[in-house]
Amino acid sequence: MLNLVKILVLFCALGLSTQALAAEKFWTVLPLGTSGGLAEGNMSCYLIAPKGSDKFIALDGGTVREGFYAAKKSGAFNKLALTDKKAALENPLSLIHAYLISHAHLDHIAGMIINSPEDTKKPILAQTNVINDLKDYIFNWRIFANFADQGTAPLLNKYEYWDMSHGRELPIPDTKMSVRIFPLSHVEHGASTAFLIHSDNHYALYLGDTGDDKPENSELLKQLWIEVAPLIKSKKLDGIFIESSYLNGRPDKLLFGHMTPSWLLHSLHELATITNPKDPKQSLKDLTIVVTHIKPDASLDGMKIVKEMKSQINALNDLGVKFVIPEQGNILEF
Repeated sequence: MLNLVKILVLFCALGLSTQALAAEKFWTVLPLGTSGGLAEGNMSCYLIAPKGSDKFIALDGGTVREGFYAAKKSGAFNKLALTDKKAALENPLSLIHAYLISHAHLDHIAGMIINSPEDTKKPILAQTNVINDLKDYIFNWRIFANFADQGTAPLLNKYEYWDMSHGRELPIPDTKMSVRIFPLSHVEHGASTAFLIHSDNHYALYLGDTGDDKPENSELLKQLWIEVAPLIKSKKLDGIFIESSYLNGRPDKLLFGHMTPSWLLHSLHELATITNPKDPKQSLKDLTIVVTHIKPDASLDGMKIVKEMKSQINALNDLGVKFVIPEQGNILEF
């Protein structure tokens, strides 16, 4: 113990913080839904905010209320930096200050839609095609009441559509974050989106559903990697959310715009090479990779797939990245 005290005193004397011993975590993430379908109560939705803030944004909106139930059960509400815990428990939807929707497949929007009657006023940030899908096929008074500010009258004006297709970085109201979007390839009629979240010189990258460039016959991931590689070099990108929907062995023709562990590592190798062509094996070392959208099979043993996914991914990890498989309702930080 005495030696540890001496080390800490030495660090302070040198003008160094204890961050030199352990990297400070910047982002707080509350996963409200993590699976890639089938499980109606656990579909893609991740709340994210800078650590110490309770002004979150939602990355997709597949499951919302069931995720908050899971968070309450896990004790997450006791760990979050809530300015008003009582108000948060009475209507946790008030913690969400914007929805960032990657694409309009039901497993990414169902929770937002079902909870819209009790929701608070906020923007929906998305590409043009996603806004059109929500406007024409969801909030249209046939499938659901129109809680948005565009589309079929009457307009209830609870949600304000923000078309982010221009590609510029914009501040997100009532938060300390801004966002820029990038297009992704995800099956023929389902173009998806990546969101680059920025706060106080820190970044987090969330990818909605996507396939690797090779089976998708695309270069959209490559273009995204070129954009974020400088942030990795400068240690400003703290983590990446990226999917691995299916286990290895599934034929490419049956991936439907998704990834396996092999394709995930292939994509990360592309990123590593772009980041540092001279030493790609070290360029992503210790970068947090949150694995999203794991699809359960038809059985009732959902954890079997998750365990096998974790095993396959770790077996292929020759880049030294930190793979994290999130759990619904359990806080993660990076």
